[in-house]
Amino acid sequence: MTLELFLRASAEALFNVRIFHLDWKNIGRIEGLDAFDIFELYLQYNKINTIENLDSLSNLKVLALQHNRINEVRNISHLMQLQFLDLSNNLIATLNEKELPRNLSIVNLSDNECTMEPTYRSRVIAQLPKLKILDGPHVTKKERIAAGHSVDEWEDGSDVDDEEDNQEKKATVGEVVEIKSFNEISHGSEALLADAKNRLQERRLKLQERSKARMNQLAADFEGRISSEDRTASHSTRQPPSEAKQETTRSEESKYQSKYLSRIERIRENRSEDEGGTGSDYKKSYK
Repeated sequence: MTLELFLRASAEALFNVRIFHLDWKNIGRIEGLDAFDIFELYLQYNKINTIENLDSLSNLKVLALQHNRINEVRNISHLMQLQFLDLSNNLIATLNEKELPRNLSIVNLSDNECTMEPTYRSRVIAQLPKLKILDGPHVTKKERIAAGHSVDEWEDGSDVDDEEDNQEKKATVGEVVEIKSFNEISHGSEALLADAKNRLQERRLKLQERSKARMNQLAADFEGRISSEDRTASHSTRQPPSEAKQETTRSEESKYQSKYLSRIERIRENRSEDEGGTGSDYKKSYK
């Protein structure tokens, strides 16, 4: 699946959208964004290899590309409105800090090989005069000065630096300093996504249970219908004989009755002719 195909499917609905959440879409290439005026673009957890086709996004302020397959930072130096960049958990072995837009204030390149370079942090801070957070920790006043930046170049001036220095001092004496870096925000998003997936799985299980119960009910109804038909067939086998058979039976009974009556009639005639007839005569006439 490509990003262009995904966007075309709902172009009308997306035309006026300023924030694009395209994470977990199995996207392999950045493309098809020219028609949109995007402020925030979330493309984390995809299969993107190259940063490209962002030339038209002059108003882009947030770009999230963590957990992809990117091996080089490129094609974003022209994004002068970009303030937030996350490229953590990629395959960036060497960093050319000149490719980073100078207005960036939050950058995350953690879990890339390039962060292991001894001069990595100082070079990035020197390139970005407005940088406040790099890979989680805040940029300290000392790091800014060492990079050649004056306090006046920073938004909010020295008050922000003094506050950050105080936070560092408190942290050194064991007090907890809560700094909500992008990693924490990202983890929160992942937790919400995991919760949504769990709810979807529960819904699928419920639908499967309902479907199974319905199939069982249909099977029971079918078995009941078959049993009823069997009983009907069995009952039909015990029905009275047909009219032809009944007629045959009546005919045989009539013949037997006639034969019996004729014998009785002969016995009566013999008795009337010979009043002195014996029992042997009676038996003979009966035969």
